Amino acid sequence: MLRLLPAALFLCALLILGCEPPEDPAEALEQEAAIDRPAVTDAADSLAMRTYEAIGGPEAWQRLPGLRFDFAIERGGERTLVAKHLWNRETGDYRLERTTEDGMEVILFNVDTQAGTAYRDGEALGDAATADALEAAYQRYINDTYWMMAPAKLFDAGVNRSVAADSASADYDVLHLTFGDVGLTPDDRYWLYIDTDTDRVERWAFILQNNPDAAPSFFTWTDYVTLAAPGGDIHIAQRKASEAEGGPAILTDNVDVVTTFTPADFEAPEPRL
Repeated sequence: MLRLLPAALFLCALLILGCEPPEDPAEALEQEAAIDRPAVTDAADSLAMRTYEAIGGPEAWQRLPGLRFDFAIERGGERTLVAKHLWNRETGDYRLERTTEDGMEVILFNVDTQAGTAYRDGEALGDAATADALEAAYQRYINDTYWMMAPAKLFDAGVNRSVAADSASADYDVLHLTFGDVGLTPDDRYWLYIDTDTDRVERWAFILQNNPDAAPSFFTWTDYVTLAAPGGDIHIAQRKASEAEGGPAILTDNVDVVTTFTPADFEAPEPRL
């Protein structure tokens, strides 16, 4: 686990390593202090932090300015694109592009306010259709980003963590997640199977609130990609494949870290992703 160095030790370490100190040491230390490292108070927190660190940790994810990715479903070797995403994580501005039965939709909104505009084939939608499109886009944002980066959200407000000791093995530690009154489906339940060697999520199981009596659905996480980001490398599993015979694979692929945006990214009504 990474830990912050006191100011004097931080500068001394730079000098010992032969590195040039930052032009403004106070600014560098202010940036270090701005990282909100979650408190680790029990075994579940410790396991969650190991998993978070394995994909980059608070330093990398909290400084991540933006992401671009696709959400797709694969069945029988055929990939069906569901939506293209562009997310300014610093401002909350969001761009979602999706093909519907009625045409190509571009939905521009802010994830904090959920306000925005929607277009179909370059034409602005009416008020009612815009409201529907914004609701659908926000649901896609919640769902699709969770599939992509769930290990970075283990310490979000409202997440209840526990160690599922009866499911652990030599290969996996298992983190059980339930939720308070947060999100769109707070009664969902998840089990993350965390590789004891790499601390990465290798599979997960879930029972969704719309089918609470169902058996857990299991998905295997593969195709991890490493991306350079301002706060350090991040790691994302691009493929989550159902372990059920004939089941789908959920793809969060074509992922890229975005460090700069243009006004057109969140204004242009024509597809651009």
